[in-house]
Amino acid sequence: MWDAIKKAASDMMEAGASLMRHGLAIEQILASPTLEIGLYNFRTYIFGIESDAEFANFRQAVTNQIMAAQQALQQAQSSAYDAWGTSYEDRLAYLHANIRSGESAGSNAQTQALQQRLAALGYMYQNMDMVWAEAQQAKAAATPPAPEPPA
Repeated sequence: MWDAIKKAASDMMEAGASLMRHGLAIEQILASPTLEIGLYNFRTYIFGIESDAEFANFRQAVTNQIMAAQQALQQAQSSAYDAWGTSYEDRLAYLHANIRSGESAGSNAQTQALQQRLAALGYMYQNMDMVWAEAQQAKAAATPPAPEPPA
């Protein structure tokens, strides 16, 4: 029984470490200085993943990052509406001022950065399966066929 508990704990620790590794890799990809370098890093990272289970952990890490980015964007947008206060009248005055100025509510630099991050993560999520399939095909093509048994 203790062995089963020990194995389960070990598996949980490994899964957590894997998610952290993938999370750091995602941050490095997003921090790439240019789009081309980011795309190269994204493809290179996925091509380096060894197993389907590890790819599933990568998918989970991207999903976690997307949920966190959505939550941060919602908080930033809701706090923008509270810029002049939290009462109904304050929010109405803030929105009216935004309409008169031609600026959309929540269009500050922080909100724009969060929107860009969410778009980049969405791109990663939408394209990771295609890149993974390419990686699997490349690995299959690189693997020499098994020798024929002697007749």
